[in-house]
Amino acid sequence: FQHCLEAFDDERYVVIMSVGKAVDPADLGPIPANFTVAQFLPQLSILDEADLFITHGGMNSINESVLTLVPMIGVPNTIEQSVNAFRVEQLHGGLYLEPQKLTAEKLQTAAEQLLSDPQVPEGLNKIRQSFLDAGGVDTAVAAIQAFKQEHGIA
Repeated sequence: FQHCLEAFDDERYVVIMSVGKAVDPADLGPIPANFTVAQFLPQLSILDEADLFITHGGMNSINESVLTLVPMIGVPNTIEQSVNAFRVEQLHGGLYLEPQKLTAEKLQTAAEQLLSDPQVPEGLNKIRQSFLDAGGVDTAVAAIQAFKQEHGIA
């Protein structure tokens, strides 16, 4: 969070930062005037208006970012999230930054690079279309039910 506060302490940016229940925003020190910081925020509503999403790279966050066509910077906390963020980068939907090597400068540079990369909107659209083509919840439920029936699972 400190790298984010430092990287985007600039009136050119409007930053909305969710820190989760484990962090008290008051413990972050001075919050720049262009930041809104809270423990919980309505992520989907914010993504509907966002230009960029800095995320840990969990699948729910990636799905929401892709469906709203918001490029993302993945700064993972777990191996699974690292794989997710790496794959998003491979598909031109965002960038993966290693948390151990993260600096405010790297974060700001990644944001500027991502927002100016002409491949990103196309990459996000391709990922989004693949999600839509998968059939959604109804198709998933039908596949699970068919699997259960085929394998005699109650």
